[in-house]
This record gives sequence, structure tokens and C-alpha cells, in this order.
Amino acid sequence: MAERLLYATNNSGKIYEVGKYLKTHGINIISPQDLGIVLDVDETGNTLEENATLKVMAYLQVVGTILWFLPMIQEWKLTP
Repeated sequence: MAERLLYATNNSGKIYEVGKYLKTHGINIISPQDLGIVLDVDETGNTLEENATLKVMAYLQVVGTILWFLPMIQEWKLTP
């Protein structure tokens, strides 16, 4: 089974190019859109690194919440 990686961008070109490369290494890219995440992070940093950090922190808040609820959601689906 291939590993999956959330690539925190809405840029379909980036998702395609990076996904094509990583697939050769057994990693499948998951986009925010694939998970139903709509998030537009204000890039208020002074550098690329600062803006990347802002994005990572914003996506971690959303994905962390999803992962926290996932066991409960799976249990609800299994309960008749």
C-alpha cells in the first residue's frame, strides 16, 4: 500500500507535478480538495518559509480536528 501525503496547496499544477514525482517513490498526494477542505491562508509572512509555516499551522488545525473525530465517525458508520 502506498503512503499518502497531504500537500497543503490549492494549486492543481503543483499537486500534479509533485504528485507525479512522489508517485515514483510510492507516495500518493492527497489535496485539500480531496478531503473537502476549503482553506485560504493569508500569506502575511515576510519570507517563503514564514508563509509555509502559516499554511502548515492552519492545515494542522483543520486536519488535526478531522483526525480527532475520525475514530468516532468510523464507529458511527459501523453502528447499525
